Amino acid sequence: MEEQKKPEQPGKPEQPAFYFDAIAKIKIAEDNMSAKIHVHSAPLKSHEITSAEIIALAQEHKIPDERIDFATIQQYVKRVNQAIKEKKQLPEEIVFPVANGVPAQPGIDGWKKFYFPISKKVNITDSGKADFRNIDKFVHVKKNEKVLSLFEGKAGEKGFDVFGKPVSPPSIIREKMTVGNNIAVKSVPWAGHEGLEVKEFYTAIDGAIDLSETMVSVSPDLVIGTNVGLATGNINYDGDVQVKGVIEEGAVLRCTGNLTVGGTIESGELIVGKNLYAKGGIRTKAKGKLKVAGDAEAKFLENSWLEVDGSLFLHGAIINSKVYCLHDIKLDSDSGSISGSEIHCFGNIEAKNLGAVSEAPLHIELGHHFKNDRSFKLVSENLKTVEHELEDLFPKIEKIKQVIKRGGAIDAAKKKEFMEVFQQYKEKEAIRHKLLEKQEELKEHRYNSDPVRIVCKGTTYPNVTINWKSYTSKSLTNELNYVLKFIPGQPEPFRTPFSG
Repeated sequence: MEEQKKPEQPGKPEQPAFYFDAIAKIKIAEDNMSAKIHVHSAPLKSHEITSAEIIALAQEHKIPDERIDFATIQQYVKRVNQAIKEKKQLPEEIVFPVANGVPAQPGIDGWKKFYFPISKKVNITDSGKADFRNIDKFVHVKKNEKVLSLFEGKAGEKGFDVFGKPVSPPSIIREKMTVGNNIAVKSVPWAGHEGLEVKEFYTAIDGAIDLSETMVSVSPDLVIGTNVGLATGNINYDGDVQVKGVIEEGAVLRCTGNLTVGGTIESGELIVGKNLYAKGGIRTKAKGKLKVAGDAEAKFLENSWLEVDGSLFLHGAIINSKVYCLHDIKLDSDSGSISGSEIHCFGNIEAKNLGAVSEAPLHIELGHHFKNDRSFKLVSENLKTVEHELEDLFPKIEKIKQVIKRGGAIDAAKKKEFMEVFQQYKEKEAIRHKLLEKQEELKEHRYNSDPVRIVCKGTTYPNVTINWKSYTSKSLTNELNYVLKFIPGQPEPFRTPFSG
């Protein structure tokens, strides 16, 4: 028996199913800081919308509740539904915000205000001339003088995008200052900036101030009115030292500040924490090493070993010496010749003559950073040692792998032994990785990446060798008045006449 169809009931035609997500779409701003819903209004003529539908759609887009703007959604839902009830004309597309991020709040850059001149480097002009008068050698201060005002900076506050992900504020300039000896610091309110403080730095004693961009300290001067030698004993002083006489052969002097010598330096046992100023020359009979962390200035250098981290300025000659300099070397007089020596200079060299009539050999390494080169060699040696140690562990590792592969029970003592071997290997491999990174870093910093030059105002005699990276030249005849400019990336230096 066939199933009879039910007769259609008269009345309104059946309405199609209504799916809100089919007519609505949430669009996120490019910066993820806001979200808006776009609703096609045509199907809404007979259907109202609900806040729940919109919130559910926002949640489907992974927008957390704390970022959803419930109040705005309710306001627009009420407004749209009222228009539907009143059969008002709706725009083709209804758009309103459903979620908002919280913008990150910018911070305040730090700043410094100096009340005394900061330490200056030697000014080397394009012509190769050095002006040492621009250095404030010693600035004396009285107790309780204000040295510096410092605002370290205030970091901004992070925000959140519509997905609740953090939004970092713009970075700020942070200012720091290392507080050295004999400096007092107090915090005071920053006028016009509620809740913020400025640090003020004051001197705690009378003395010589050492002020740079990153550090401030005050040192009382040590003044020695005689020679440094048997009468005074060795000197080890935390601060500046002034010697009125000579530093005698065999004397040991170490200071963390500046050293000023009225006579000649005859001892190679000197370590100077800042700048060296010798009114006489330096003649140590090739004994010991002078080490200067700042600039060095003297009348001449003879039969000595000198390492200077700043610039070297001489009023006479360099004879039979070894010089390692991390800035510029300047010889300013007609007797300012370099002969019979080994020179490693990271910066520029300027002299009257290079070499000697006797053709005593002179070797110059230009643009060479001796400290980074030493560190590179040390790291390379350490790397070889670690790699040898790893090679010694390889057979043990392989043996352990074979034991594990064969299976079977392994007693506790063996397990402990195996774990110790694996741990040794892991630790040495980590050391090897760090050494490789350091080696690669130092490899690129052994030579100056900026242009450097040699200025010869007089004569370059035969037997003068100049090295710059892979470039080597050796003078065979007299060469007069020239400037050699070495530019990274160029295989040969540019040679121009010197015009004093």
